[in-house]
Amino acid sequence: MRIGINVRLMHPGQMEGIGHHTYEITKRMANDHPEDHFLLLAHHKSIRSFTFPPNVTVKVIGPPARHPILYYIWFNWSVRRALNRFKADVFFSPDGIIPTWGKTPAVPVIHDIAWYHYPRHVRWRDRWFYRITTPMFCRRAPKIITVSQFSKMDLVRHYVRNPDKIIVTGNAVDKSYKPTDDIRQALIRKELTDHCDYFLFVGALHPRKNIRNLIRAFEIFKQTTGSNMKLVLAGRFAWRSKKIKKAIETSPFKQDIVLPGYIPYTDLPDLYGSAFALTYVSLYEGFGMPLLEAMACGVPVITSTVSSLPEVAGDAALLANPNDPEEIAGAMITLRKDYKLYNQLVERGLRRVRDFDWDVYAQRTYEVLRAVSR
Repeated sequence: MRIGINVRLMHPGQMEGIGHHTYEITKRMANDHPEDHFLLLAHHKSIRSFTFPPNVTVKVIGPPARHPILYYIWFNWSVRRALNRFKADVFFSPDGIIPTWGKTPAVPVIHDIAWYHYPRHVRWRDRWFYRITTPMFCRRAPKIITVSQFSKMDLVRHYVRNPDKIIVTGNAVDKSYKPTDDIRQALIRKELTDHCDYFLFVGALHPRKNIRNLIRAFEIFKQTTGSNMKLVLAGRFAWRSKKIKKAIETSPFKQDIVLPGYIPYTDLPDLYGSAFALTYVSLYEGFGMPLLEAMACGVPVITSTVSSLPEVAGDAALLANPNDPEEIAGAMITLRKDYKLYNQLVERGLRRVRDFDWDVYAQRTYEVLRAVSR
C-alpha cells in the first residue's frame, strides 16, 4: 500500500498537540508496516530533521500553508499533484484538512470543532475557512477519525449523519513522561518558583483555555489559604490574549504568576513532575493531552466538567465548572488540605494513563486507511 501523509504541523522542537499526534501515529505505522511505502508531505524544510525508516519518503512542497487561501492551494493543487505522482492508494491528514476533490481516498483526523462553538476565539479567516470546508471534508471522506467519544458525537450532531463513518482513536504519552525524582524537583522549583510549590497550566494562553477564570481561582485560593504557592502558566501567548495579559498585570498576586513561555517538549516531563498539581480548566477540548501528561508524571489533575475532559480524566481528577472560579478554587484548596485524596489521585492517574496507547491507535488508524484504500 502507498500512503500519503500530511505532516504539515510536525515542527521539531515546537510541536503542539496535533503535531505530536501526527508524529506518534506516522512513525509507528511506518515501522510496523515495512512492506508499505509512505510519502510524507510538508511545506517546511525542518521536517528533514526527523529520522524515518527506509520505507518513508519526505517531500517538501509549496506554497507555505499558513493562511486559509494557501491551505486550499496547498491541499488541492500541491498535495493532490504529489499524491497522483506517487500513485497513492490513500491520503491521511492528521490536521483534519483534505483536498476537496481528487481521486485518492482521503481520511482526516478531526480533533474537534472548537471553532464552531467558540467562533470569537478564532481568527475570522480561519472561521470562514472551516465553516465552508468542514461540511465538504465530512462528505468527501469515506471515513473520519477523531480522538474522543465526545468529539465523535459533536461531529454527529453537527456534520455527519452516520456515526459509523467516524472511528475513535485517541492520544497517549511516551515513556519520557514519568515521575521526577526529588532532587530534580527541588532544582526545578528553585529555578522556576524560588523553591515554592506551584499549580501548573500547560498550553497556549488563549481565551478558550479559560486562563482568566484560572487566574481568578488562584487569587481566591491565595486569599483563602495565605499559601505561598505560585501559578505557572507555561505556553505562548496566542491570538486574542490581550485580556489574559491584563488579568495577569492587574492581579493582586501578579508576583506569584510565573510565565516561562513555550516549554520545549524535552523539558515538559520535569515541569509536570515538579508541580503540585495541573490546573487545566479549559472551556472546550477535543481531548486534552496535558491531563495524560500530568498523570504519567505522578501529578494530580484539576480539570473541567465539560467537553471531552471528564471522558479523558475518568476517576483520576477533580472536576470543576470552568465558568465558576469559586468552584475551581475549591478544588485547589481541597487538594492542598486533603493529602489522602491527593495521593489517591496520583495513584489513579498513574493507572488511568495506561488506558491510552499509541500502538493501539496507530494500528486502528492503519486499519481504517487499509479499508478505504483504492
